[in-house]
Amino acid sequence: MKNLIKLKWLLLVLGAFIFENNMNAQGCVAVRATGCSGTTNSSTLLKNQLEFSTNFRYFESHRHFVGDVEQKEREELHTEVRIKSFAYDFGFNYGLSDRFFVNFSVPFVINNRSNNHYTDKAGVAKRFSVQGRGLGDIRATGYYWILAPKPEKKLSLLGGLGVKLPTGDPSQIDVFHALSSKGKDSTYFKIVDQAIQPGDAGFGVSLESQINYSIAPKLNLYASGYYLFQPQETSNVLRNTALSETDTIQNYLSITDQFLARVGVSVQPLSNKYPLTISLGGRLEGVPSHDAIGGSNGRRRPGYTVTAEPAINYDFGSDRINFSIPISLYRNRTKSVYDLSDPTGKAHGDAAFADYSINVSYVHRFGSSHVRM
Repeated sequence: MKNLIKLKWLLLVLGAFIFENNMNAQGCVAVRATGCSGTTNSSTLLKNQLEFSTNFRYFESHRHFVGDVEQKEREELHTEVRIKSFAYDFGFNYGLSDRFFVNFSVPFVINNRSNNHYTDKAGVAKRFSVQGRGLGDIRATGYYWILAPKPEKKLSLLGGLGVKLPTGDPSQIDVFHALSSKGKDSTYFKIVDQAIQPGDAGFGVSLESQINYSIAPKLNLYASGYYLFQPQETSNVLRNTALSETDTIQNYLSITDQFLARVGVSVQPLSNKYPLTISLGGRLEGVPSHDAIGGSNGRRRPGYTVTAEPAINYDFGSDRINFSIPISLYRNRTKSVYDLSDPTGKAHGDAAFADYSINVSYVHRFGSSHVRM
């Protein structure tokens, strides 16, 4: 009975948190779909409890930004890059004790990138698509309740330490098109853009935290933070087929740090008979220009996006369904190391961002139901 009461309180506090494996920044800013683990999940496991989770995320990016200024002419001239991303994540959470649990996450991605490959002799731009797909970078994370949730306490604090393994392919190739010397369409193989590669070849260490505060019955504040440290500067993947003597900074693809911060409020608007939780929050996510540890050379598109994040969570028995649509409010493609190396200060690359993303997740708990107060 004591454990049942404890479990009810835990689920109430964290019911609004969506199990979301990714922090993909909705576009060319190369945050992996495997970048963010856990503090957004609803795992409040007792000892020896096990959860299976699956998550789906979709977005399409097409709005180009230099700094925070949208390059509207790209769409008007039909020169924009369009990326469609489909990410699937399968994970397990296991309770080693009432305060310590571990998470294992295995992602798969299908990413399509469309842009103009060449202009024919009639002046017509020819648009084609290439793809990156397959296993992403696997993660393993341990979480510990520093301030354990208790019915008589309003505040709880969770910390996490994890690793990201370079299991995703960082160098997939696809068929590109070009105009031949005879004026006909020809094809060749080339490495696809880093924004659609399943992996980045980096071994990373992540730090996470999550804090929850009960304002009133059925009303809670939440905040979480995530940072992925990747000390390795670049992969061994060439940006182009040959080394450039003039652009030495961007010869290879950069292995970047990643960050995420979230804050919001959740509420149970209905009676306990209908276990529905609605939340509204804001999130900041992106890639820094300079990594916290190690060098920052290589081809990268740093930047960040600020989104509003409405979400719905519904529990039924041992199962839980979550749905959220983060909507972009502000996008900024910051300067990279390469841009900052320009003595004139004028260099500033662009990146494409999405207007929104769609997230749907399902969680099943073995051995006990998602009981609510």
